[in-house]
Amino acid sequence: MALQSDSIDDIDVPVGISGTTQWWIFDTGSNLTSISLSSAKQLGLTLSKGHASTQSGGTGREVSLSTTVIPELHFGSAVLHNVAALVMDDKLLDIDLGKNGHYQIRGILGYPVLAPLGSFTVSESEMMVSPEARPSTRSAKLYVEELTPLVEAKVDNKELLFQFDTGQSNAELSAKYVRAFPQQFASLKGTKAGIGGAGGVRPLAAYSLPKLVLHLGPATATFANVRAISQDRGVYPQDELFGNLGQGLLKQFRTYTIDFHGMQLILGEHAQ
Repeated sequence: MALQSDSIDDIDVPVGISGTTQWWIFDTGSNLTSISLSSAKQLGLTLSKGHASTQSGGTGREVSLSTTVIPELHFGSAVLHNVAALVMDDKLLDIDLGKNGHYQIRGILGYPVLAPLGSFTVSESEMMVSPEARPSTRSAKLYVEELTPLVEAKVDNKELLFQFDTGQSNAELSAKYVRAFPQQFASLKGTKAGIGGAGGVRPLAAYSLPKLVLHLGPATATFANVRAISQDRGVYPQDELFGNLGQGLLKQFRTYTIDFHGMQLILGEHAQ
């Protein structure tokens, strides 16, 4: 299956609904599949009569939504039936790129759809989906808590749990991490960071950590100028974890496999 990169450094995958193919974000960090209101109407989906709200994981703000059930969704060779999805107003999924304009998210393929399919191996611009992956010595453990995938990594020989979110472009550290490793921030000057998500942007106290080294099994990932949020967001599970890892981690390797059957993240050789 072909992949493509989008303007917000995520990977998009082709999703077929009602005879139409759209490119949606492949997002393990999304607790539910989501779709923009205009896309839902274009695809002829029936919306719920009532409205509800949910808390944005990025900003902690409440955002209004409707729901729908997608009768049949095609993803690669898989066909999924009766997929529940959140429907959000287009403006809530509109990403301001500054001088580069805007990026409109059409849909987000979330964890509940991905997990039953097994494993996903990404190499360059291709993805292979299979029921399970072979065990590998180059793997880190995956866990799930309340529809949130977690990945285990070590810092200074301490085992830490991070949210594993393929919809996250750069690595981000939480206030819990800042409290656990105060020596890393003692000489740094605090600043404000705009945390974006559905519902807009929220300013929070933060640091910029010049260098972060994580050990995931035998693999090592190195990050530069990592944003570390130094105040709790009031959002679960972000405040309970040590941070969020996504594309900033995965793009450091030539290939990787996300295996929800064997609960492992397999990392290939480092990219040049």
